[in-house]
Formats: sequence, C-alpha cells, structure tokens
Amino acid sequence: MKQGSMDRSNVSWWVAAATFILVLGTALLVHADELGKFLGHETDSYGYYQYLPAAFLGGDLLHLPWAVGLPNGNTLSLLSIGPAWLQMPFFWIGNIAAKVLGYPTTGFSEPYAVAQLLGVAMYVALGMRMLYGALGQFFDRTTVLCVLLIVLFGGNLYYYSSWEACMSHSYAFFLFAWLFHLAIFIRYRPAAHQVLQLCTCGSLLVLVRPQRPDIGWSSATAKPARASIGVHRILWMCYSATRTGGSFILR
Repeated sequence: MKQGSMDRSNVSWWVAAATFILVLGTALLVHADELGKFLGHETDSYGYYQYLPAAFLGGDLLHLPWAVGLPNGNTLSLLSIGPAWLQMPFFWIGNIAAKVLGYPTTGFSEPYAVAQLLGVAMYVALGMRMLYGALGQFFDRTTVLCVLLIVLFGGNLYYYSSWEACMSHSYAFFLFAWLFHLAIFIRYRPAAHQVLQLCTCGSLLVLVRPQRPDIGWSSATAKPARASIGVHRILWMCYSATRTGGSFILR
C-alpha cells in the first residue's frame, strides 16, 4: 500500500472517531432527562422503530401503535421498515444490557435508548469515513475536511443525528456515503465483493428511502443494483397486500 493511502486511512479513522464522539456526546446531553421516554415519542422516529419491539418483544405486527387503521381491523405503517433493519443490532445490544442491568425489557427503557444513540453515531461516523476515503482520491486533505464539515453542519445531518436521532436521515446518509464510496472504487478496481456490497447497499437504500432508490448507479453497476431494488419493491408490495387484505401499496 502506498504511503499516501496509509495516511488517508489513518486520517479517515480520526475523522470517524471525532464524529462519533461529537454526535454521541451531543445526543446524550440533549436526551439526558428523557432516555427512558424518547424512543416512544409519537413522531416518525417512533414509526421507524416500532417494528422491533413488536417483532421481538411480544408485540403485534398487525396492530402497530403508530400506524393507519384499516377496515379489516389491522394497521399499516406508512413508514418503511428500512431503518429498523439498521437499528436491529443495537436493539439487541440494548435488550441484553437491559436484562443484565435490571431495566424493563420493553424496548423503550434507557439501555435501548443509549444503544440506538450509539448506533446512530456509529453510522454517521462510518459515513464520514467513507466520504473522506472517496473524496481523498481526488482532492487534498484540507479540501476534503472542509467538505465534511459542510456536510455535517451545513445541512440537517447533525440535528437529525443528535436532537432527532432514529429518524431515517442518519441511516440514509450512511447508505449514500457507502454507495458513493463503492461507486468510486468499483469503477477503478472492480471486484466481486464490491458488487455484493452494492446490492446490499441498494437493498437497504430502497427500504430506508424508497422514494430515492436509483441515485448514483453507473452503467457498470446498474443491473445488479436495480435487480436487487426490484426484488425489494415486490416484497414491499406483497407485505402491504397481506396487511391491507389484498391492496398493494406502491412507494
């Protein structure tokens, strides 16, 4: 490996670490007085998260609390299940911590909240690291760092990573950064594992942000990625049909 690549990798990890500490520290300060409550706030973040307690802690996926009532008595959440897939590893971390520390295993107590905040901070940090690596192929370090600062503070990413954690924005940022990183490296150094990553990233993207599934596909990667997206669209339609009693929901 070239010395420049080694230096770039080292700096990217420092960028990730600084982002992680900043986002997590801010989120813990903001939610310090409501760690046992904020996962249950009746906002869209609750709608994204509600699948996990319903699926794994004795809930009912046919009667979700933050959803639209249907004539057949079921409910249908209009919020995609995508963020829940990315939240799931940290949900189980929170579940284990709640059992060990003696907190209620409801899915909404303090250990679950801290675990989700950890997850959001990790995804944003990894996204920043991948952006640094991709942009570093073309621009000098100072330029790339300035761009990353603009990305984090110039829009709503910092707000939705700390004040409104568990909204879909942080997860979408991570996936788009991953997509951008893959698009850069697969063009110059294509490999089979990168195509697999591309399909995984595309699948998660269509679940997290179903209205923006086809941004960034190059002609070399469009077919496998779009095929994966097509499969997930069909699965979403089948899922909605089972919930509504036969009607398809197109998103």
